[in-house]
Amino acid sequence: MKSYKSWAVLGLALFLMAGLAPSAAFAQTPRAAGISMDQLPRALKGLDIKNAFIPSPFPKAGVIGPMKGHVVVLHRATQEAYFAAEGDPVYENDSFYTLAGSRCRIVLNTGEAVNMGDHSDFTIEKFLDQKQERKQDSLFSMIQGKVRIYALRLFGYKEKKMALRTPTAVVGVRGTKFGVHVYRAGEGKRTQRAVRVAESGKRVGVYLDLAQAGLDGATFTDTHCEDGLLEVETEKGKRQVGPGEMYKQETDEVMPTPPGYAEQFRKDTDAGTDAGKPADEDTKKTGMPGTGTGEPDQKILSDIMTDQTDQAQKEVGRQIERLGPSEPATPPNGSYETGY
Repeated sequence: MKSYKSWAVLGLALFLMAGLAPSAAFAQTPRAAGISMDQLPRALKGLDIKNAFIPSPFPKAGVIGPMKGHVVVLHRATQEAYFAAEGDPVYENDSFYTLAGSRCRIVLNTGEAVNMGDHSDFTIEKFLDQKQERKQDSLFSMIQGKVRIYALRLFGYKEKKMALRTPTAVVGVRGTKFGVHVYRAGEGKRTQRAVRVAESGKRVGVYLDLAQAGLDGATFTDTHCEDGLLEVETEKGKRQVGPGEMYKQETDEVMPTPPGYAEQFRKDTDAGTDAGKPADEDTKKTGMPGTGTGEPDQKILSDIMTDQTDQAQKEVGRQIERLGPSEPATPPNGSYETGY
C-alpha cells in the first residue's frame, strides 16, 4: 500500500512538472509557430526575432494586409525584428522578408498595394505623403524575389514620385500595375555595377554600389507592366516598358510579355483570400478590404479619389479668391491628374 502511494505521489509530481515546464511546441506564439532558425534568410541570421509586434519611431506608412505563411519585419534603424501578423502597422525604413511558401500584401496609407511572393524582401526606404503641399515621394527597394505593385494615380497632387531600386536597376514608376522580379543567374561570379537612380524619369545624380557583399552570381532585374508606363534604368541606359511589355535584363531587351506570365506572377505574389480569410474578415483585421486579386478594394479607391477631388476643388476655390472675377482659375499644375 505504501509503495502504491509512493508511486502515486511520484506520478502526480511528474504530471505537475510536465504541466509547468515550458514546452518547445508552446514556447512560440502562432506568429512564429513551426519556424526554425535555419529557415530564416541570411539577412536575419543572428537577430533576436520577437513573436509580438514592435512599434517604430518612424512615420507610419501603412498596414500588413492579408498574408499566409510567415513574414519577418525588420526595423532597420534599431535592428529590431518580429514576426508579422495581419493588421500590424508598418513604417518608413522597415524591411519585410517572406519565408518559404509565404505571401504578404502591404497596403500603404495612400492606397497602393504591395504584393510579395515567397523568398522575397521589400524595403520602404522613403514614404512622404504631404497632402497640404500636394506632394508624394516614395522610394522602395528589394534585393531578391517577386513583388507586384498596384499604384494609384493621384489627383490634385502637384508632384508624385515613386521608384523601386534593385541591385542592378531602378524602376521609375509612371504606371499603375507592374511586377518586379530580382534573381541571380550563375554561380561563382561577382559583379561590380552602378546605375543612376531615376525617380519617375528624372535623374537625381545618385549612384548605387550594386556589388552585394556575400552574394555570388550575377543579379538580374526583370519587370513587366500591366498598365501605365515604367522607365527602367540600368548600366546600359534607359528602357521604357508599356502595357503588355516586359524588360528582361539578362538579354537587355523589351519584349511582349509572354502568354500566361502576368497571370502566373499574380498567383506567385497574391496573398488575397488564399490566406484563409474572406474579404470581410480582411476588413476587420486591417481596415483595408481585400479582394483576392492583389489590389485594393474599390471602396478604398473611391474614398481616396473623393479626398483628392475635395483637395483639388479647395485649391481651385483658393485660386478664384486670389485671381478675382477677371482671370480664369486653372487646376493645380494645369491638370487635376498628375502623371507619373
